[in-house]
Amino acid sequence: MSDGVGGEAFDFVGNVEGRDFFEGKTDVIVTDGFTGNVALKTLEGSMRFLIRSLAEILGRPDLRDIADSVYSHLLPLAFALDPENTGGPCC
Repeated sequence: MSDGVGGEAFDFVGNVEGRDFFEGKTDVIVTDGFTGNVALKTLEGSMRFLIRSLAEILGRPDLRDIADSVYSHLLPLAFALDPENTGGPCC
C-alpha cells in the first residue's frame, strides 16, 4: 500500500495487458491518449460485435423459446456494455 493523493491508499499494479482489462486486477489504467483511445475503441467495437452477434443468434426462430428466457438477463448486460451509457456528459 502506498499513501496516495488525499491520503487514500492504493496498490500500484504495474503494467497490464489487454487481456487484463476485464479481469478486475485494476480500477484504473493509465496510458497515453493515443494508446488509450485505440484500446477503448477496440473494446467498444468488440462489445458491439458480441452483442449484435448474440442478438442475431437468439433471433433465430428455432431459438425463440431460449431467447425469451435469456433476454431478460442479457439486456442489462448489453446496457452496461454500451459505450453510449457510460462516460461523461456529451457536448
